[in-house]
Formats: sequence, C-alpha cells, structure tokens
Amino acid sequence: MKTYVFRSWLILLFLTLAGLPVFGVQPKNIRIDFVHPERFTDFRIQNLSEFESARIFSDEVSRYLSPIVARCFPNSTLSLRFTDIDLAGRLEPWHGPWLSDIRFIRDDTGPLRLYFDYQLTDSQGKLIASGMKRLVDVDFQRRFMIFSNTSFGSDRLFYEKLELRSWVDSLAREQLCLGSKLTRRAK
Repeated sequence: MKTYVFRSWLILLFLTLAGLPVFGVQPKNIRIDFVHPERFTDFRIQNLSEFESARIFSDEVSRYLSPIVARCFPNSTLSLRFTDIDLAGRLEPWHGPWLSDIRFIRDDTGPLRLYFDYQLTDSQGKLIASGMKRLVDVDFQRRFMIFSNTSFGSDRLFYEKLELRSWVDSLAREQLCLGSKLTRRAK
C-alpha cells in the first residue's frame, strides 16, 4: 500500500512539474545580454535589484520576441546586447510600501530608452544584419495606447516589449527592401 501511495505522489509531482513553464531558458532564436546592468539609467523591475531585473527582462522579452523573430526571420537568431535601459515610468516609493514596486507613467516621466547592439544571423551563423540601436520614445504611452486595454496592457514590461517589437518589424521591412534591391541588381 505504501509503495502505491508513493508512486501516486511521484506521478502527480511529475505531471505537475511537467506542466510548469521553464523559467530562465531563453528561446533558441533570441539571445539577450547586458553590459553592467547596475549602471543602467533606470532598470529596477518591481523595485528588484538590477541583476534580478535583468533576469526577468531577459526571460519575458525573449519569450515575447521569439515568435515575432521566427515569423520575420525564419531559422535566424537575434542577439541583443543591452548597454543602457531606462524603463517606462518611474518608481515612486513615497506612495507607501503597497505601491513601492509600481511604475507610474506621467507626462513628465521622460522617455523610454533602450540602447543595444544587435546581430541577426542565419542558421549557418552568417551575419544578416548588425549595428547599434538607440530606441528613445518620448510618446510611448500614446503610441501604444491601442494595446493598453488588452490583458497584455497590464504586463510589467508592456511598453518595452512593444518598442522592441516595432523595431524588429522595421528591421524586417529594411531587410526585405535590401533583399529586393539585391535581386533587382542581379537581374
């Protein structure tokens, strides 16, 4: 009887763990690194340390961008190396301990800033695109207002994800234009 109960618990534990998402594992088509996150302008997610914030940012952004990169650049890998981040909104700890981890967005909050180097490589490791990017958006709240009433709008990195998605989409359009120019030249 004891063996049967132990096996039942073991099977239940296995099934429970099998259904949980794996945290800390980035998708294969996205790589995110940080250069001294402790020196970033404003990089505290829910008032956590910059290193814990880097883990959260990396996990959430890579999971969000992975299907977008797969659609725009099949069988390719996008590597992002962040050199500075200024998250949307500001922490206002003076509101008390219940709101100390909430980011407030006001008209005078300042822009959302994402500074990074990027490399886009194909499945053989051949470089498709690379460069340095400085995404600075003063009007991020109004620009992405259409999404704010969705369940995604309550996401803690809502604006950062949409800003990066917009950039990936523009990179895809740029690569498409370059590809069509190269094709026309070859003819």
